[in-house]
Amino acid sequence: MALKLNAAIIVALTAFEALADLKRNGAPPLDPCAGITCTPVSCREPFVVKTAAETGMCCDICDTDSVEAREDRSWTEGMTGGVGPATGADVVLCRGVVCPKPLCEDFEQTFDGRCCMKCPASKIKTLADFKMDYKKKEEEE
Repeated sequence: MALKLNAAIIVALTAFEALADLKRNGAPPLDPCAGITCTPVSCREPFVVKTAAETGMCCDICDTDSVEAREDRSWTEGMTGGVGPATGADVVLCRGVVCPKPLCEDFEQTFDGRCCMKCPASKIKTLADFKMDYKKKEEEE
């Protein structure tokens, strides 16, 4: 019994020492740009060449500070971020979920155990419903 205990202690110490060596020496950092070949870049005014060392990218790029391109966000007008998960939804599994606002009155909405409230029109079985039923049947057998 003592021999087995001594062997286990020796194995544990050896593993701990190997782990400590690995942490001290560290694995060599992986080069994300390995295997990427860059083509030469020539830029037209007002753009200038920014080297890979300046940008942190793998290749040189053309960049400028003098051109302002306003983003067109007009298509987002009237859009909302949706509504939060249903009150009875699992807090962990439904974290960060965006539910579309149901197109029915509040009193018609139902909760089927998933994250979002649904209208009666959406009670049609989906592929997810069939898969959930199949898993339940397998567990019962």
